Amino acid sequence: MPNLRLKNIRERITDRKRAPRSWWYPKPDQDPHHPDALKELHTSYAKAINKTMFALLGVGLYCLLKVFGESDKSLIVPNTTIQTPLVGTSISFQSFLLVAPFLLVILVAYLHILYGYWLPLEKERREMNKKIVAENSKITGADKPEPTIESIPAIFSFTRRMPRFFTNLIFYWFVPLTLWIMARKSFALKEFILPFSYIVSVVTLSLLFLQINRCPESKKRWLWNLPQWIALGMLVAFMFKVSSFSDSLRRPLDLQREDLHGAWLQGLDMAGADMNNANLQEANLVRANLQGVNLQNANLQKALLSVANFQKAHLDGANLQQADLRNANLKGAKLGNAKLQGATLAGTDFEEADLPLANLQGALFSEETNFSSADLSFANFREAKELDHSGIRYATNWDWAFYSNKQLLILKLPTTHNQEVEKDRLENNYGQEPQEYSDFNDVTSARPFELWKTVKSYLVKVTDGYHHPKLKIGDEYGGGKVAYLLQPGDKGYVEGEQHGLIAAKEDIKTTYIDAWNKNSVTGYYRWSTGQYENKSKNDYAYKELLNTSTRIGEGAANTDNILEKYPAATFPSSAAAVARAYRGGGKDDWFLPSKSELNQLYINRSAVGGFEDYYSYWSSTEISAGNAWSQSFGSGAQNYYTYKSNEWRVRPVRAF
Repeated sequence: MPNLRLKNIRERITDRKRAPRSWWYPKPDQDPHHPDALKELHTSYAKAINKTMFALLGVGLYCLLKVFGESDKSLIVPNTTIQTPLVGTSISFQSFLLVAPFLLVILVAYLHILYGYWLPLEKERREMNKKIVAENSKITGADKPEPTIESIPAIFSFTRRMPRFFTNLIFYWFVPLTLWIMARKSFALKEFILPFSYIVSVVTLSLLFLQINRCPESKKRWLWNLPQWIALGMLVAFMFKVSSFSDSLRRPLDLQREDLHGAWLQGLDMAGADMNNANLQEANLVRANLQGVNLQNANLQKALLSVANFQKAHLDGANLQQADLRNANLKGAKLGNAKLQGATLAGTDFEEADLPLANLQGALFSEETNFSSADLSFANFREAKELDHSGIRYATNWDWAFYSNKQLLILKLPTTHNQEVEKDRLENNYGQEPQEYSDFNDVTSARPFELWKTVKSYLVKVTDGYHHPKLKIGDEYGGGKVAYLLQPGDKGYVEGEQHGLIAAKEDIKTTYIDAWNKNSVTGYYRWSTGQYENKSKNDYAYKELLNTSTRIGEGAANTDNILEKYPAATFPSSAAAVARAYRGGGKDDWFLPSKSELNQLYINRSAVGGFEDYYSYWSSTEISAGNAWSQSFGSGAQNYYTYKSNEWRVRPVRAF
């Protein structure tokens, strides 16, 4: 009896007409149709498939354009609306990311239902045509041969290799790839990661299974389907494990220079977002998670930030005047040069925060405000309200901050304390030029300002060991103009010293004969010609470097790495080669800026001058063998899909 059961099970498993093997094997042939009925059915299904396929392509491409075209602002601001494809209804971008996948799934499901009916009809048509041809060959005399049943011309009905490739791409891979790209866009929001991962995985698994099921009988099925089985297994493993590493899939929001004035962002999780120079004036960020965000030079004036988490956030130079920061978490945050005048800081946690040169004049504190281990070097506490003078002593360098006369008395500091601190700051050129002190309630405060005017021309030490005047963005210096001053966290930043980038005063505009097309070109250069093999010694093909960085301070190293792969002697007209060959100001250490360095040139383009608004500029940061980062100086967009063969402008920089 047990042997009989095992035999039955074995027979069922090996039978292709019964489950489970029938799931991934084509259906057996059905009863044949009449030729006229077959022709009509075949044509109607083929036309329906053609229309559905084009609808699917249209919707998918529309989705891709919207995903690539919309900024991350659309993910968090609900009043950003777009038109839905086919329906035409206006919905928010978040809703679009939820609705569009279901529309794609419906279309691809309908496409495969039709395709599933068409395939056996196509097989029957071919077999019937063979019979007709065989019978026609026997006809003699005046008898007319029977016509064969022709298929309508469509990509999925052609039998050659290239049409079959595009059919598989459109039918089985276009929708999964589109959905994964949409998922990547949505992964900036934590709550979207798991739902999107499961939806896209299920769709991809279903289409993989269909592709396996429809493998022709003439093929060696296991060998032919091996890549699909491997992909299927990897997806199943991904679905089981994704919940354990979902946080690693998250990408940071890119909100640089975005206008979010008055935006309602309460409770939103924006950890790690890049929001430098963003306008968040009067925005509602109550209880928002802003851990590790980059808010350098952002405008947060009058913003509602109570109970928000700014742990280890970068707020250097941020404008937080009159902001509500009650009970906010600013542990380990960088607040150098931040403007906090009139801010509400009751219960705010500044533990281990860096507040050098922060202006807290007139800010409202409480006994719960925590300054434990915070760096208060040269911070301004004049006119601060309800400041806990016992708690502030737990801070680092609390005795190097500025206080009003009343505060000096309570803290038992000498009446000349402010003058001594200001003198030390000036002698070390620490920070920016202060405002006049006429508004401060300190009768002795005029003296530091007068002292500042007399020592304004003092010198600071920089990297080459010499002394140079205090510099600011746009100053002519070192053969060009100062384009950027290093900030805390930048590579090469040294506290108390001034370092940064100098940009050439104009674009490089040499004339050369392009090795690829033999044309004469002036002022535009390729990263690489876009070929896969060198055609001559003066040519350069795609070569992947794998060792370029996006960071500030890495442009020179990037240029060295490029020239090691593409030597200037052989490839004299590449973007990196002409940047290194530049000799502005008699200097020989110019280089092609990295992605982030190029972005600083764009931010300060008005002060530097000479840029072409309608052109893109090359960076030294590679993406892949065929692409490198560039940036449009019209829109400011940093372009991901930029072929190395493109001809763009070059503006060299050098470090000081």
